[in-house]
Amino acid sequence: VLRYQGGFLCKAITRGRNGLVGEDVTGAVKYFRNVPKRIKETRTIEVRGEGVLSWKDHKILTGNSEEASNHPRNVAAGLTRTVNPDKGRTNHLDFFAFDLIESPEEFELKSEQLKYMSELGFSVVPNQDFGLHTGRTLEATIKDFNPEEFYYPADGLIFEYDDLSY
Repeated sequence: VLRYQGGFLCKAITRGRNGLVGEDVTGAVKYFRNVPKRIKETRTIEVRGEGVLSWKDHKILTGNSEEASNHPRNVAAGLTRTVNPDKGRTNHLDFFAFDLIESPEEFELKSEQLKYMSELGFSVVPNQDFGLHTGRTLEATIKDFNPEEFYYPADGLIFEYDDLSY
């Protein structure tokens, strides 16, 4: 979770092992490749997302070392939670926003939330609409996120209704 006050990143907290109590990782997150240090919204905002390491960057960081046997998710977690972040390694991580926890704006649709976060400068999770109104099939959408071909490690898909009240 990234917290911004007065337009500046002031705190980054992990989800934590129990999903409730996380660790302060602000020092490391500031080095993530695409985390905005400043946004145009000056009111308090909290954005939930995921820090990820691409397959390509995983290979760059680990090469043939013992660390190479670790999944990119484990390497990303380790780099994020390090006490003294190494900018040269941590700046291989990307952050993808997927939810607004606290926002001065109210949204009825998930797509509006994602658009708002994108307009503030956040990279949002790769997503697609499918169904009758788009002409896209579920099968075509799933194929686009094939774990064997996707740039980032993917171990599943999340399907959400666009209507946040549903």
